[in-house]
Amino acid sequence: MTRLPVFALLAALAAPAQAQITYSPEEIAGRIAECMKESAPADWKKLIFTLEQQSPDPQNPGKITASHKVVAGRADSAPRDMKPCRRPDWVSRAVQAFRESQSEKERLWTGVTVTIDSDGNYSATFRYPK
Repeated sequence: MTRLPVFALLAALAAPAQAQITYSPEEIAGRIAECMKESAPADWKKLIFTLEQQSPDPQNPGKITASHKVVAGRADSAPRDMKPCRRPDWVSRAVQAFRESQSEKERLWTGVTVTIDSDGNYSATFRYPK
């Protein structure tokens, strides 16, 4: 799990995601947050993105499912579904960019949950095949 602050990513957020550009985990989390905040209520506390795939092969992931959730109001409220941002596949593609910064063994995950707190902290929890 990674838990780091997300700060001042405006320059990175303005740049298009391209294969030849490498983004840090903090920049990726910042991009995900900016996109998800488009649909989040004003009183959001946490944004939660989950991606699951059938295969550990990044080149052939099989079926991919994604969910977008938000915790709003009180911090202990239950997460609820939210609309994806205007670019619904963008967050999934941004999460896949985490692979680019991982070692060959680490990038074999089949699931990930990215949780972004309104205070700027985030965590990324990767799930691996057994």
